[in-house]
Amino acid sequence: MCNPTAGPVSLWVTLVVLCVIFVGWMSYKLLVRYAHPNTAWFYLFSVWLSWVLGFVGIFLLPIDMCVSLATNCASSVPGIVQAWQFVYWTTFIMAWLVDPLLQSFHNDGSYDWKSRAKAAINENVRFYVILVGIIVAVVVVLGIFYTKLWQIDFMAVIFGIANAYGLLLIVLMLGYGMIAAPRDLWYMSDTPSQLERMYFLAPIAHAKAEDADYDLRVVVEAIENASQRVKSGR
Repeated sequence: MCNPTAGPVSLWVTLVVLCVIFVGWMSYKLLVRYAHPNTAWFYLFSVWLSWVLGFVGIFLLPIDMCVSLATNCASSVPGIVQAWQFVYWTTFIMAWLVDPLLQSFHNDGSYDWKSRAKAAINENVRFYVILVGIIVAVVVVLGIFYTKLWQIDFMAVIFGIANAYGLLLIVLMLGYGMIAAPRDLWYMSDTPSQLERMYFLAPIAHAKAEDADYDLRVVVEAIENASQRVKSGR
C-alpha cells in the first residue's frame, strides 16, 4: 500500500474514498441493526453522520501516516490538512451543537414540535452557560498564576477543556467496555450457566407478571365502573 513510486495524490484519494465507502456502509449497518424502525429520518441521519465522522477520524490517521511514509515526508500532499480540518470541525459541531439539541428535542415530552424545540434550546443554553462559567473560572485561575494574562491563548484553553472532556469520557467508556463487554460475552458463551440463571430468574419474572396482571385487572375494573357511572348519570 505504501509504494514510494505511487503518486501521493492518487494514493491519498483512493484510500480516502475506500475509507469513506467502508465507514458509511458500516455505520448504515449499525443503524439498521440497532435503530428503532419508527425513528425519524433526521435522528438517523445525525447518528449516521456522527458515526461516519468518528470512524473516518480513526482511519484517517493511519492513511496520513501511510502517505507520509510513501512520500518520505518530502512535501505536503494536497487535501490532507483540509480533510483533517473538515473532520475535526464537523465532529465538533455535531458533538457540541447538533446532537445535544436533537437529544433534548427527542427526550422532551411536549406534543408539538415548537414546544419541544424551545425546551431543547433552553436546556442546551443552560448547559453552555455553565460551560462558559467553567471556562471563565479556568481563565481567572490562569490569570492568578500567570500575571501576563494577555499572553494566554484563549482558543487553546477552550480546545484543551473540550479535548480533556472528550478524553475523560473516552477513558471512562473504554475502561468499562474493555472489562464489562468481554466478561458479558464470556458469560453468555457458557450455555449451561446461562440456562441455570434463566431457571433462577423465571420465578421472579413470573411473579412480576402476575402482579402486573392483577394491577391491570384493577385498573380495567375501575375504568368500567367509572364508565357505568357516567352512563347512568346521563
